[in-house]
Amino acid sequence: CVGIYKGIDGKSPFYNRLYTFQEKMIETPPWNISVLEDTVVQNIWTLAERLISKLGKVNIIRIDGRLNKDGFVMIELTPDIHMSLESIFFGSFNEDGYSPAELIDCIIQSTLKNYKL
Repeated sequence: CVGIYKGIDGKSPFYNRLYTFQEKMIETPPWNISVLEDTVVQNIWTLAERLISKLGKVNIIRIDGRLNKDGFVMIELTPDIHMSLESIFFGSFNEDGYSPAELIDCIIQSTLKNYKL
């Protein structure tokens, strides 16, 4: 799931700045969480798969970055994912039709399936 923040103008309010702690503290932000279609971001999935294969075993991770006319630019890898519906992680999956319970179940099932001694 590739989540984005979308402002009332339909564009990301963070196209030219970072999503800072101060932005996160706004009670009623003027943007919402949206999801990009897989067909729009197929190259991001390819880059993510290559990155994860180079890293080896990876637990839950969020890849933060910026999508521009030249493609995707990674900003950071985030293992400490905020799990609320207001977060880009849970919020994106929720917008894509996955409830928090379904997503947590998927994470658990994936962990059990991919567990290696």
